[in-house]
Amino acid sequence: MYDMDELKKLYDRLKAQYPKYRMKFYGENFTLTLLYAKVEVDRTGCRIFVNEKLYDELPSEEVDDIDDLYELIEAFLLQMQHLGMTSGNETYITANNQAVRGGTRALLSSAVLSVGCFIIFLLTKDLLYLVLFFYVRLEGICIFA
Repeated sequence: MYDMDELKKLYDRLKAQYPKYRMKFYGENFTLTLLYAKVEVDRTGCRIFVNEKLYDELPSEEVDDIDDLYELIEAFLLQMQHLGMTSGNETYITANNQAVRGGTRALLSSAVLSVGCFIIFLLTKDLLYLVLFFYVRLEGICIFA
C-alpha cells in the first residue's frame, strides 16, 4: 500500500509535469482525466480507464515503488498523446497537410519567379530585372521566417 505522503508527492509531480490535464486530489486518492482516458490512483494501486473501460490495473503489490508508478503513468500519457496526434485527431492531420501543401507552393512559386527574373536579366542586361530577382528572393525568405 502506498503512503499518503507518497500519493501527495506523486500528485504534485504529475501536476507539475502535465498541467493541462484535469487532476483532482481527494485525500486518499486522486484522478487524472484526459479526453478519452482516466487514471485513478489510491492507496491500493492504480487503475487506468480508456473509453470508460478498464485498460490496466496496477496493484500496489506489483508496483511497490512510487517512482515506477510515475514512470508507468507517464508512459501511458505519452502513448495517449502520440495516438491522438497520429491517428485520432483529424483536425491536426488536416491542418498539417494543408500547411505542408501551402509551404511547398509558396517555395516553388518563389523559385520559379526568381529563375525567370534572372534569365530575363541575362538576356536583356536590364538591371531592373536583377533588382526584381533579389526582391523575389528576399520575399521568399521573409515568407518562411
